[in-house]
Amino acid sequence: MNQERQYKEPMSGKKLFAIVGAVMVGAVITGLVLFTNFL
Repeated sequence: MNQERQYKEPMSGKKLFAIVGAVMVGAVITGLVLFTNFL
């Protein structure tokens, strides 16, 4: 049902995808920084 709602409302789906993408990018950057600091 959630996927069908996203298809009906592409804007909200794009916003959700953008938020998830931003969070993932931030997590990867922080992870690399912490990893390099520990090295």
